[in-house]
Amino acid sequence: MDPLSAVGLASNILQLVEMTWKVTSAAREIYKSSSGLSTELKPSRSEAIQVRSRLEAFEEDNADDNELRKVVVPFRDQINNYVAQVDDLRNRQKSRFGDSFAAARTVFRRDGLDKMRQAVRETGGAVASHLVMI
Repeated sequence: MDPLSAVGLASNILQLVEMTWKVTSAAREIYKSSSGLSTELKPSRSEAIQVRSRLEAFEEDNADDNELRKVVVPFRDQINNYVAQVDDLRNRQKSRFGDSFAAARTVFRRDGLDKMRQAVRETGGAVASHLVMI
């Protein structure tokens, strides 16, 4: 085996070990969790639900403001999408096997969830700016 192939193989083995470690530690965390979510996702889901309920109350109070609705409705939709994605990661059956699948889904979808979370923050900033201008 030439040296370059050996380095590539060693790199792949290290990546496999790292991914296995992440999934295993996440599975342990999810197994111990009462909600079926990792400790990383639980607080952000709770915050998203709180923001969504405040937005809904705010929408009801300002139902006749169409300009505000143009900003708030997409924001609420983003929050709903984020919460749905997080809920999809929740382990619904308490077993080590199910926790392992939930952990693997969490690890593999982490980048997408981070991007969604960032988009929600940016849209939230736009909503806040709009509210300041009112």
